[in-house]
This record gives sequence, structure tokens and C-alpha cells, in this order.
Amino acid sequence: MSQVALVVPFAAGFEPMNPELKTSGKDAQPSRADSLTPSHVQRLDGEARYYFLQLAPGTYAFHFRVRASTEGAYVHPAPWAEQMYHPEVRGRGAGMRVVVTGAHEKGP
Repeated sequence: MSQVALVVPFAAGFEPMNPELKTSGKDAQPSRADSLTPSHVQRLDGEARYYFLQLAPGTYAFHFRVRASTEGAYVHPAPWAEQMYHPEVRGRGAGMRVVVTGAHEKGP
């Protein structure tokens, strides 16, 4: 498949950590390498976007770090992929619920 975009939105209350920035510490470095190198990556405030000129059928893993900045319960949106010039060819992953707790959380 050619010209594929993979978009991974972040839940509210999460801040992306970009290991490509010179000011980033080692905490921004993912614990594993991606299973496939994208042609281009965009690390935005609310999502990470991976672009591929060619993408063979298969299962791939992509790793990045986010920091929980606000306590609470959030819905982590589902990732999705589409063929950029044929948006009718698309797929979607599963979202999940995320609960962030910490020292500032108020008790019942």
C-alpha cells in the first residue's frame, strides 16, 4: 500500500515528549524502537502522525512517550490509519480509558 498516514491522538491531560528536541531529557526516549521507520513523523501537541511512502501488509509497533500532566479520568482516542490519496481505505484501532492519580487528587 502506498502513501499511508497513521495518526495517534493523545488523551486530554497528556503532554507529548519529543526525543528529537535537543532540550529533551532521556525520559523522552521510548523504551523500544519502532518496528518500522516512517518516511516522516510529526509530533504535535495533541497527536503523533507517522507517514509512509510504502507500507507492506503486517503488524507494526510504534513507541513514544507522553507525560500525564493533569489528574483525572480520560478517554484515550483510538488511533487510525488511512491511505492519503484514497481516504476511503482506512482502519481504526481501539481507544481506552485512562485514569491519572497523584498527590493532588481529592479524596471522596
